[in-house]
Amino acid sequence: MKTARIAGLPVDLMSNVRYYIDDHKRGAFELGAPTTDVLDVTGRPAEDFETIARRYAAQPRNQGTLGYRLRQFAQFMMAPFSLGFNFGRYDRELRRPFPSEPQLAPESNVWRRERSAADAAKPAVWSRDKTVPLPLAPMKRWNSN
Repeated sequence: MKTARIAGLPVDLMSNVRYYIDDHKRGAFELGAPTTDVLDVTGRPAEDFETIARRYAAQPRNQGTLGYRLRQFAQFMMAPFSLGFNFGRYDRELRRPFPSEPQLAPESNVWRRERSAADAAKPAVWSRDKTVPLPLAPMKRWNSN
């Protein structure tokens, strides 16, 4: 997170990314995937990872010039001495209510119920040629509808 702050990413973005990463680790985005959303919205099929990576690597700002390498090295050396984000302070300053028992998407029965029965029947997580089912969370009183 320190390098994200050095790179100038805003605290509100990184505050949400930490939850996104936890959701991703638990397989929230594999349930019901793949979809045709990109095709439906853009009229073109989604690009594969290699195409996106090649386009990103070809951008001038990602070329390995001497100045770029020196700047990256300087930022790397400064990172241990830089302050990271203080998410606890950020959350307190927002003064918004937080759930008493927060749940990530795959652990929420409401979230899982909102997915179609066909999506729920598909394998939840694919990892190294193994399918791992998502654990069922116990019913909570606010999501038992």
